[in-house]
Amino acid sequence: MRKSKNNSFAGKLTVLSLCFAMLLGFNACQDDVDGDIVTFESIQVGTFLENDPDQYSEFVSLLKSVDMFDLLNTYGVYTCFVPTNEAVRSYYAANGLSFEQLNDSIRRHIIENHLVSGKIGTKPIKSIDFPIGSLSSANMNNQFLRIGTRGGSIFLVNDTAKIVNRDQEVHNGVIHTIDRVLETPSAEINDQMQSLTDFSLFYQAMSLTAMIDSLYLIENNFYSYQGRIKDIKGSSQYGPHGGFMETPPFCNYGYTVFMESDETLARAGITTLDELIKYSEDIYYKLFPLKGNTEEQSRIKADYTDRNNALNRFISYHIMDRKMDVNDFINPKWEKCFVDGTIVRDYYEMMMPNSLIEVQSRNVINKNMYDTNTNDPEQEAREIKITKNIKDLLNVSLLEINNMLTYDGVENNVLNKRLRMDMTNMIPELSTNKLRGANEAGEFPYMALTNEFFAGNPRSRITCTKETQFQHIGSDTYWNLYSDEFLFCGKYDFTITTPPIPPGRWEVRMSYTANSVRGVAQMFLNGKPVGIPLDMRVTGANPAIGWVADRETDDNGVENDKMMRNRGYMKGVTSILQASSKTVVRTSSQVIRRIISIEEVTEAQPFTLRFKSVEDRQDREFMIDYFEFVPTSYLEIEKRD
Repeated sequence: MRKSKNNSFAGKLTVLSLCFAMLLGFNACQDDVDGDIVTFESIQVGTFLENDPDQYSEFVSLLKSVDMFDLLNTYGVYTCFVPTNEAVRSYYAANGLSFEQLNDSIRRHIIENHLVSGKIGTKPIKSIDFPIGSLSSANMNNQFLRIGTRGGSIFLVNDTAKIVNRDQEVHNGVIHTIDRVLETPSAEINDQMQSLTDFSLFYQAMSLTAMIDSLYLIENNFYSYQGRIKDIKGSSQYGPHGGFMETPPFCNYGYTVFMESDETLARAGITTLDELIKYSEDIYYKLFPLKGNTEEQSRIKADYTDRNNALNRFISYHIMDRKMDVNDFINPKWEKCFVDGTIVRDYYEMMMPNSLIEVQSRNVINKNMYDTNTNDPEQEAREIKITKNIKDLLNVSLLEINNMLTYDGVENNVLNKRLRMDMTNMIPELSTNKLRGANEAGEFPYMALTNEFFAGNPRSRITCTKETQFQHIGSDTYWNLYSDEFLFCGKYDFTITTPPIPPGRWEVRMSYTANSVRGVAQMFLNGKPVGIPLDMRVTGANPAIGWVADRETDDNGVENDKMMRNRGYMKGVTSILQASSKTVVRTSSQVIRRIISIEEVTEAQPFTLRFKSVEDRQDREFMIDYFEFVPTSYLEIEKRD
């Protein structure tokens, strides 16, 4: 698979180009000291490293041996975690190797672990922008480095390498010096989980149920990086590239496993595997009574690999088919998209059949909707929180949770309300490859996803015709949740399989922004056409929709809301902001929620939503921001947020 590398301007920076840079206003070797930050404004990364052989000669030798030194002296944006000479020599000694014994492939792999190459126009990652969790941009081996802290002031990379000198700024990037060589995370989940002695019971249950063997997908071999591709609409309105869209440099698959430690299980009275089995049976056979005759029920109880087995349900309700770190669920950078005080919630499908979890602010899982006193110490002690990343494997994040995670009470007490699901959250590949919130990723604000991006995933939730082009774009000027949106372009015809919706009677809605470049599409729900085609060119101010600003009414929009509902539409909400102006999206007549249908669900199951263009033209787009699923019993108490 091709790596994402910015080598369009390959070639060593010459003395002439250095002089030219100086003429543009760069001062040669200017030392700008601000705490730990030192700026060398006209020196490139490669030259900076070469000028300090006492610190970096070993890494420079690796760079030059595989012709990567010149790359770091080119125009680009590089964030470099560079090991000291001592760190490289220690790595050789620990592995019984020497520089001479490494082939070019291994040398290149070592180097690429330490380099994050950004797109032109973005900024390198300085320590002030470090998350506590994974970086939003991948290294050149298509892995996301993790940042942690020790004592609040020491930064660690991948839990092992201490940053001993940070934020050394040069003309084409920033250098963070580290005291250990970074290695690629292991793919051996069995071996790695077995080594986690504080989680021995959970590992035994994972093995017994064979769920550990389900976490096998790593890379989408159907997908290859295509660089920039033409916007199928022939439009140049998006992005800086004159009608061309970026494509993701890679497509990895991954998983997240929430794990209770032996200590946490012991607090629940569980100290043996038999006790964990009994605990699971007491919950899940009550929630999901076994069907069939006595013999069949006995077989299921004895077969821990059966998806109806109680222990299997317990473990599979701890696993998601996307790789996420502790900072990925509710990204702190999204706060600017919400009114202060908003509780941000997201919903994720678990590998237990037809099940969801809710994750909200502070990484709290399945918070009971009736628990409103957040200052109650006893209540906080009962909260299920994602506390830390235990281990980061090649395609699996192992995250610790502090309390027992089960499905009992979830449908009635957690999911029995409006479920708002961003379109990007329905696509696991976007989470695993950190492509959600495109405006925040920086590198891919205007992105096209080819069909091959989804083709290798057996759990993919999107199918489409070859004439359909996916586009994911973002900007702080958009009136959307997380400031991004999904476009389906060309002569589109696509189907989305939603996450499973619990039993009940549900109102299904979709939020979008209307404008003149949108299209007209027929909607289908579970294979049946729904209403007349939806024309997204029509804004709320059109009499057919009847949007009137709240301030222009005598009752703050109450009657106008009722009139719009009668026509199948709703205004935007009061909790989401247009980030650039801090304006509530409800005030825009372009922001519309369309009521698609009311559906009865007898058993938890997903919906299928199909959208087909009714126009014989390429220059149209169908836009989706988010979906809402609302119990009809909740409509009477639903707020405008």
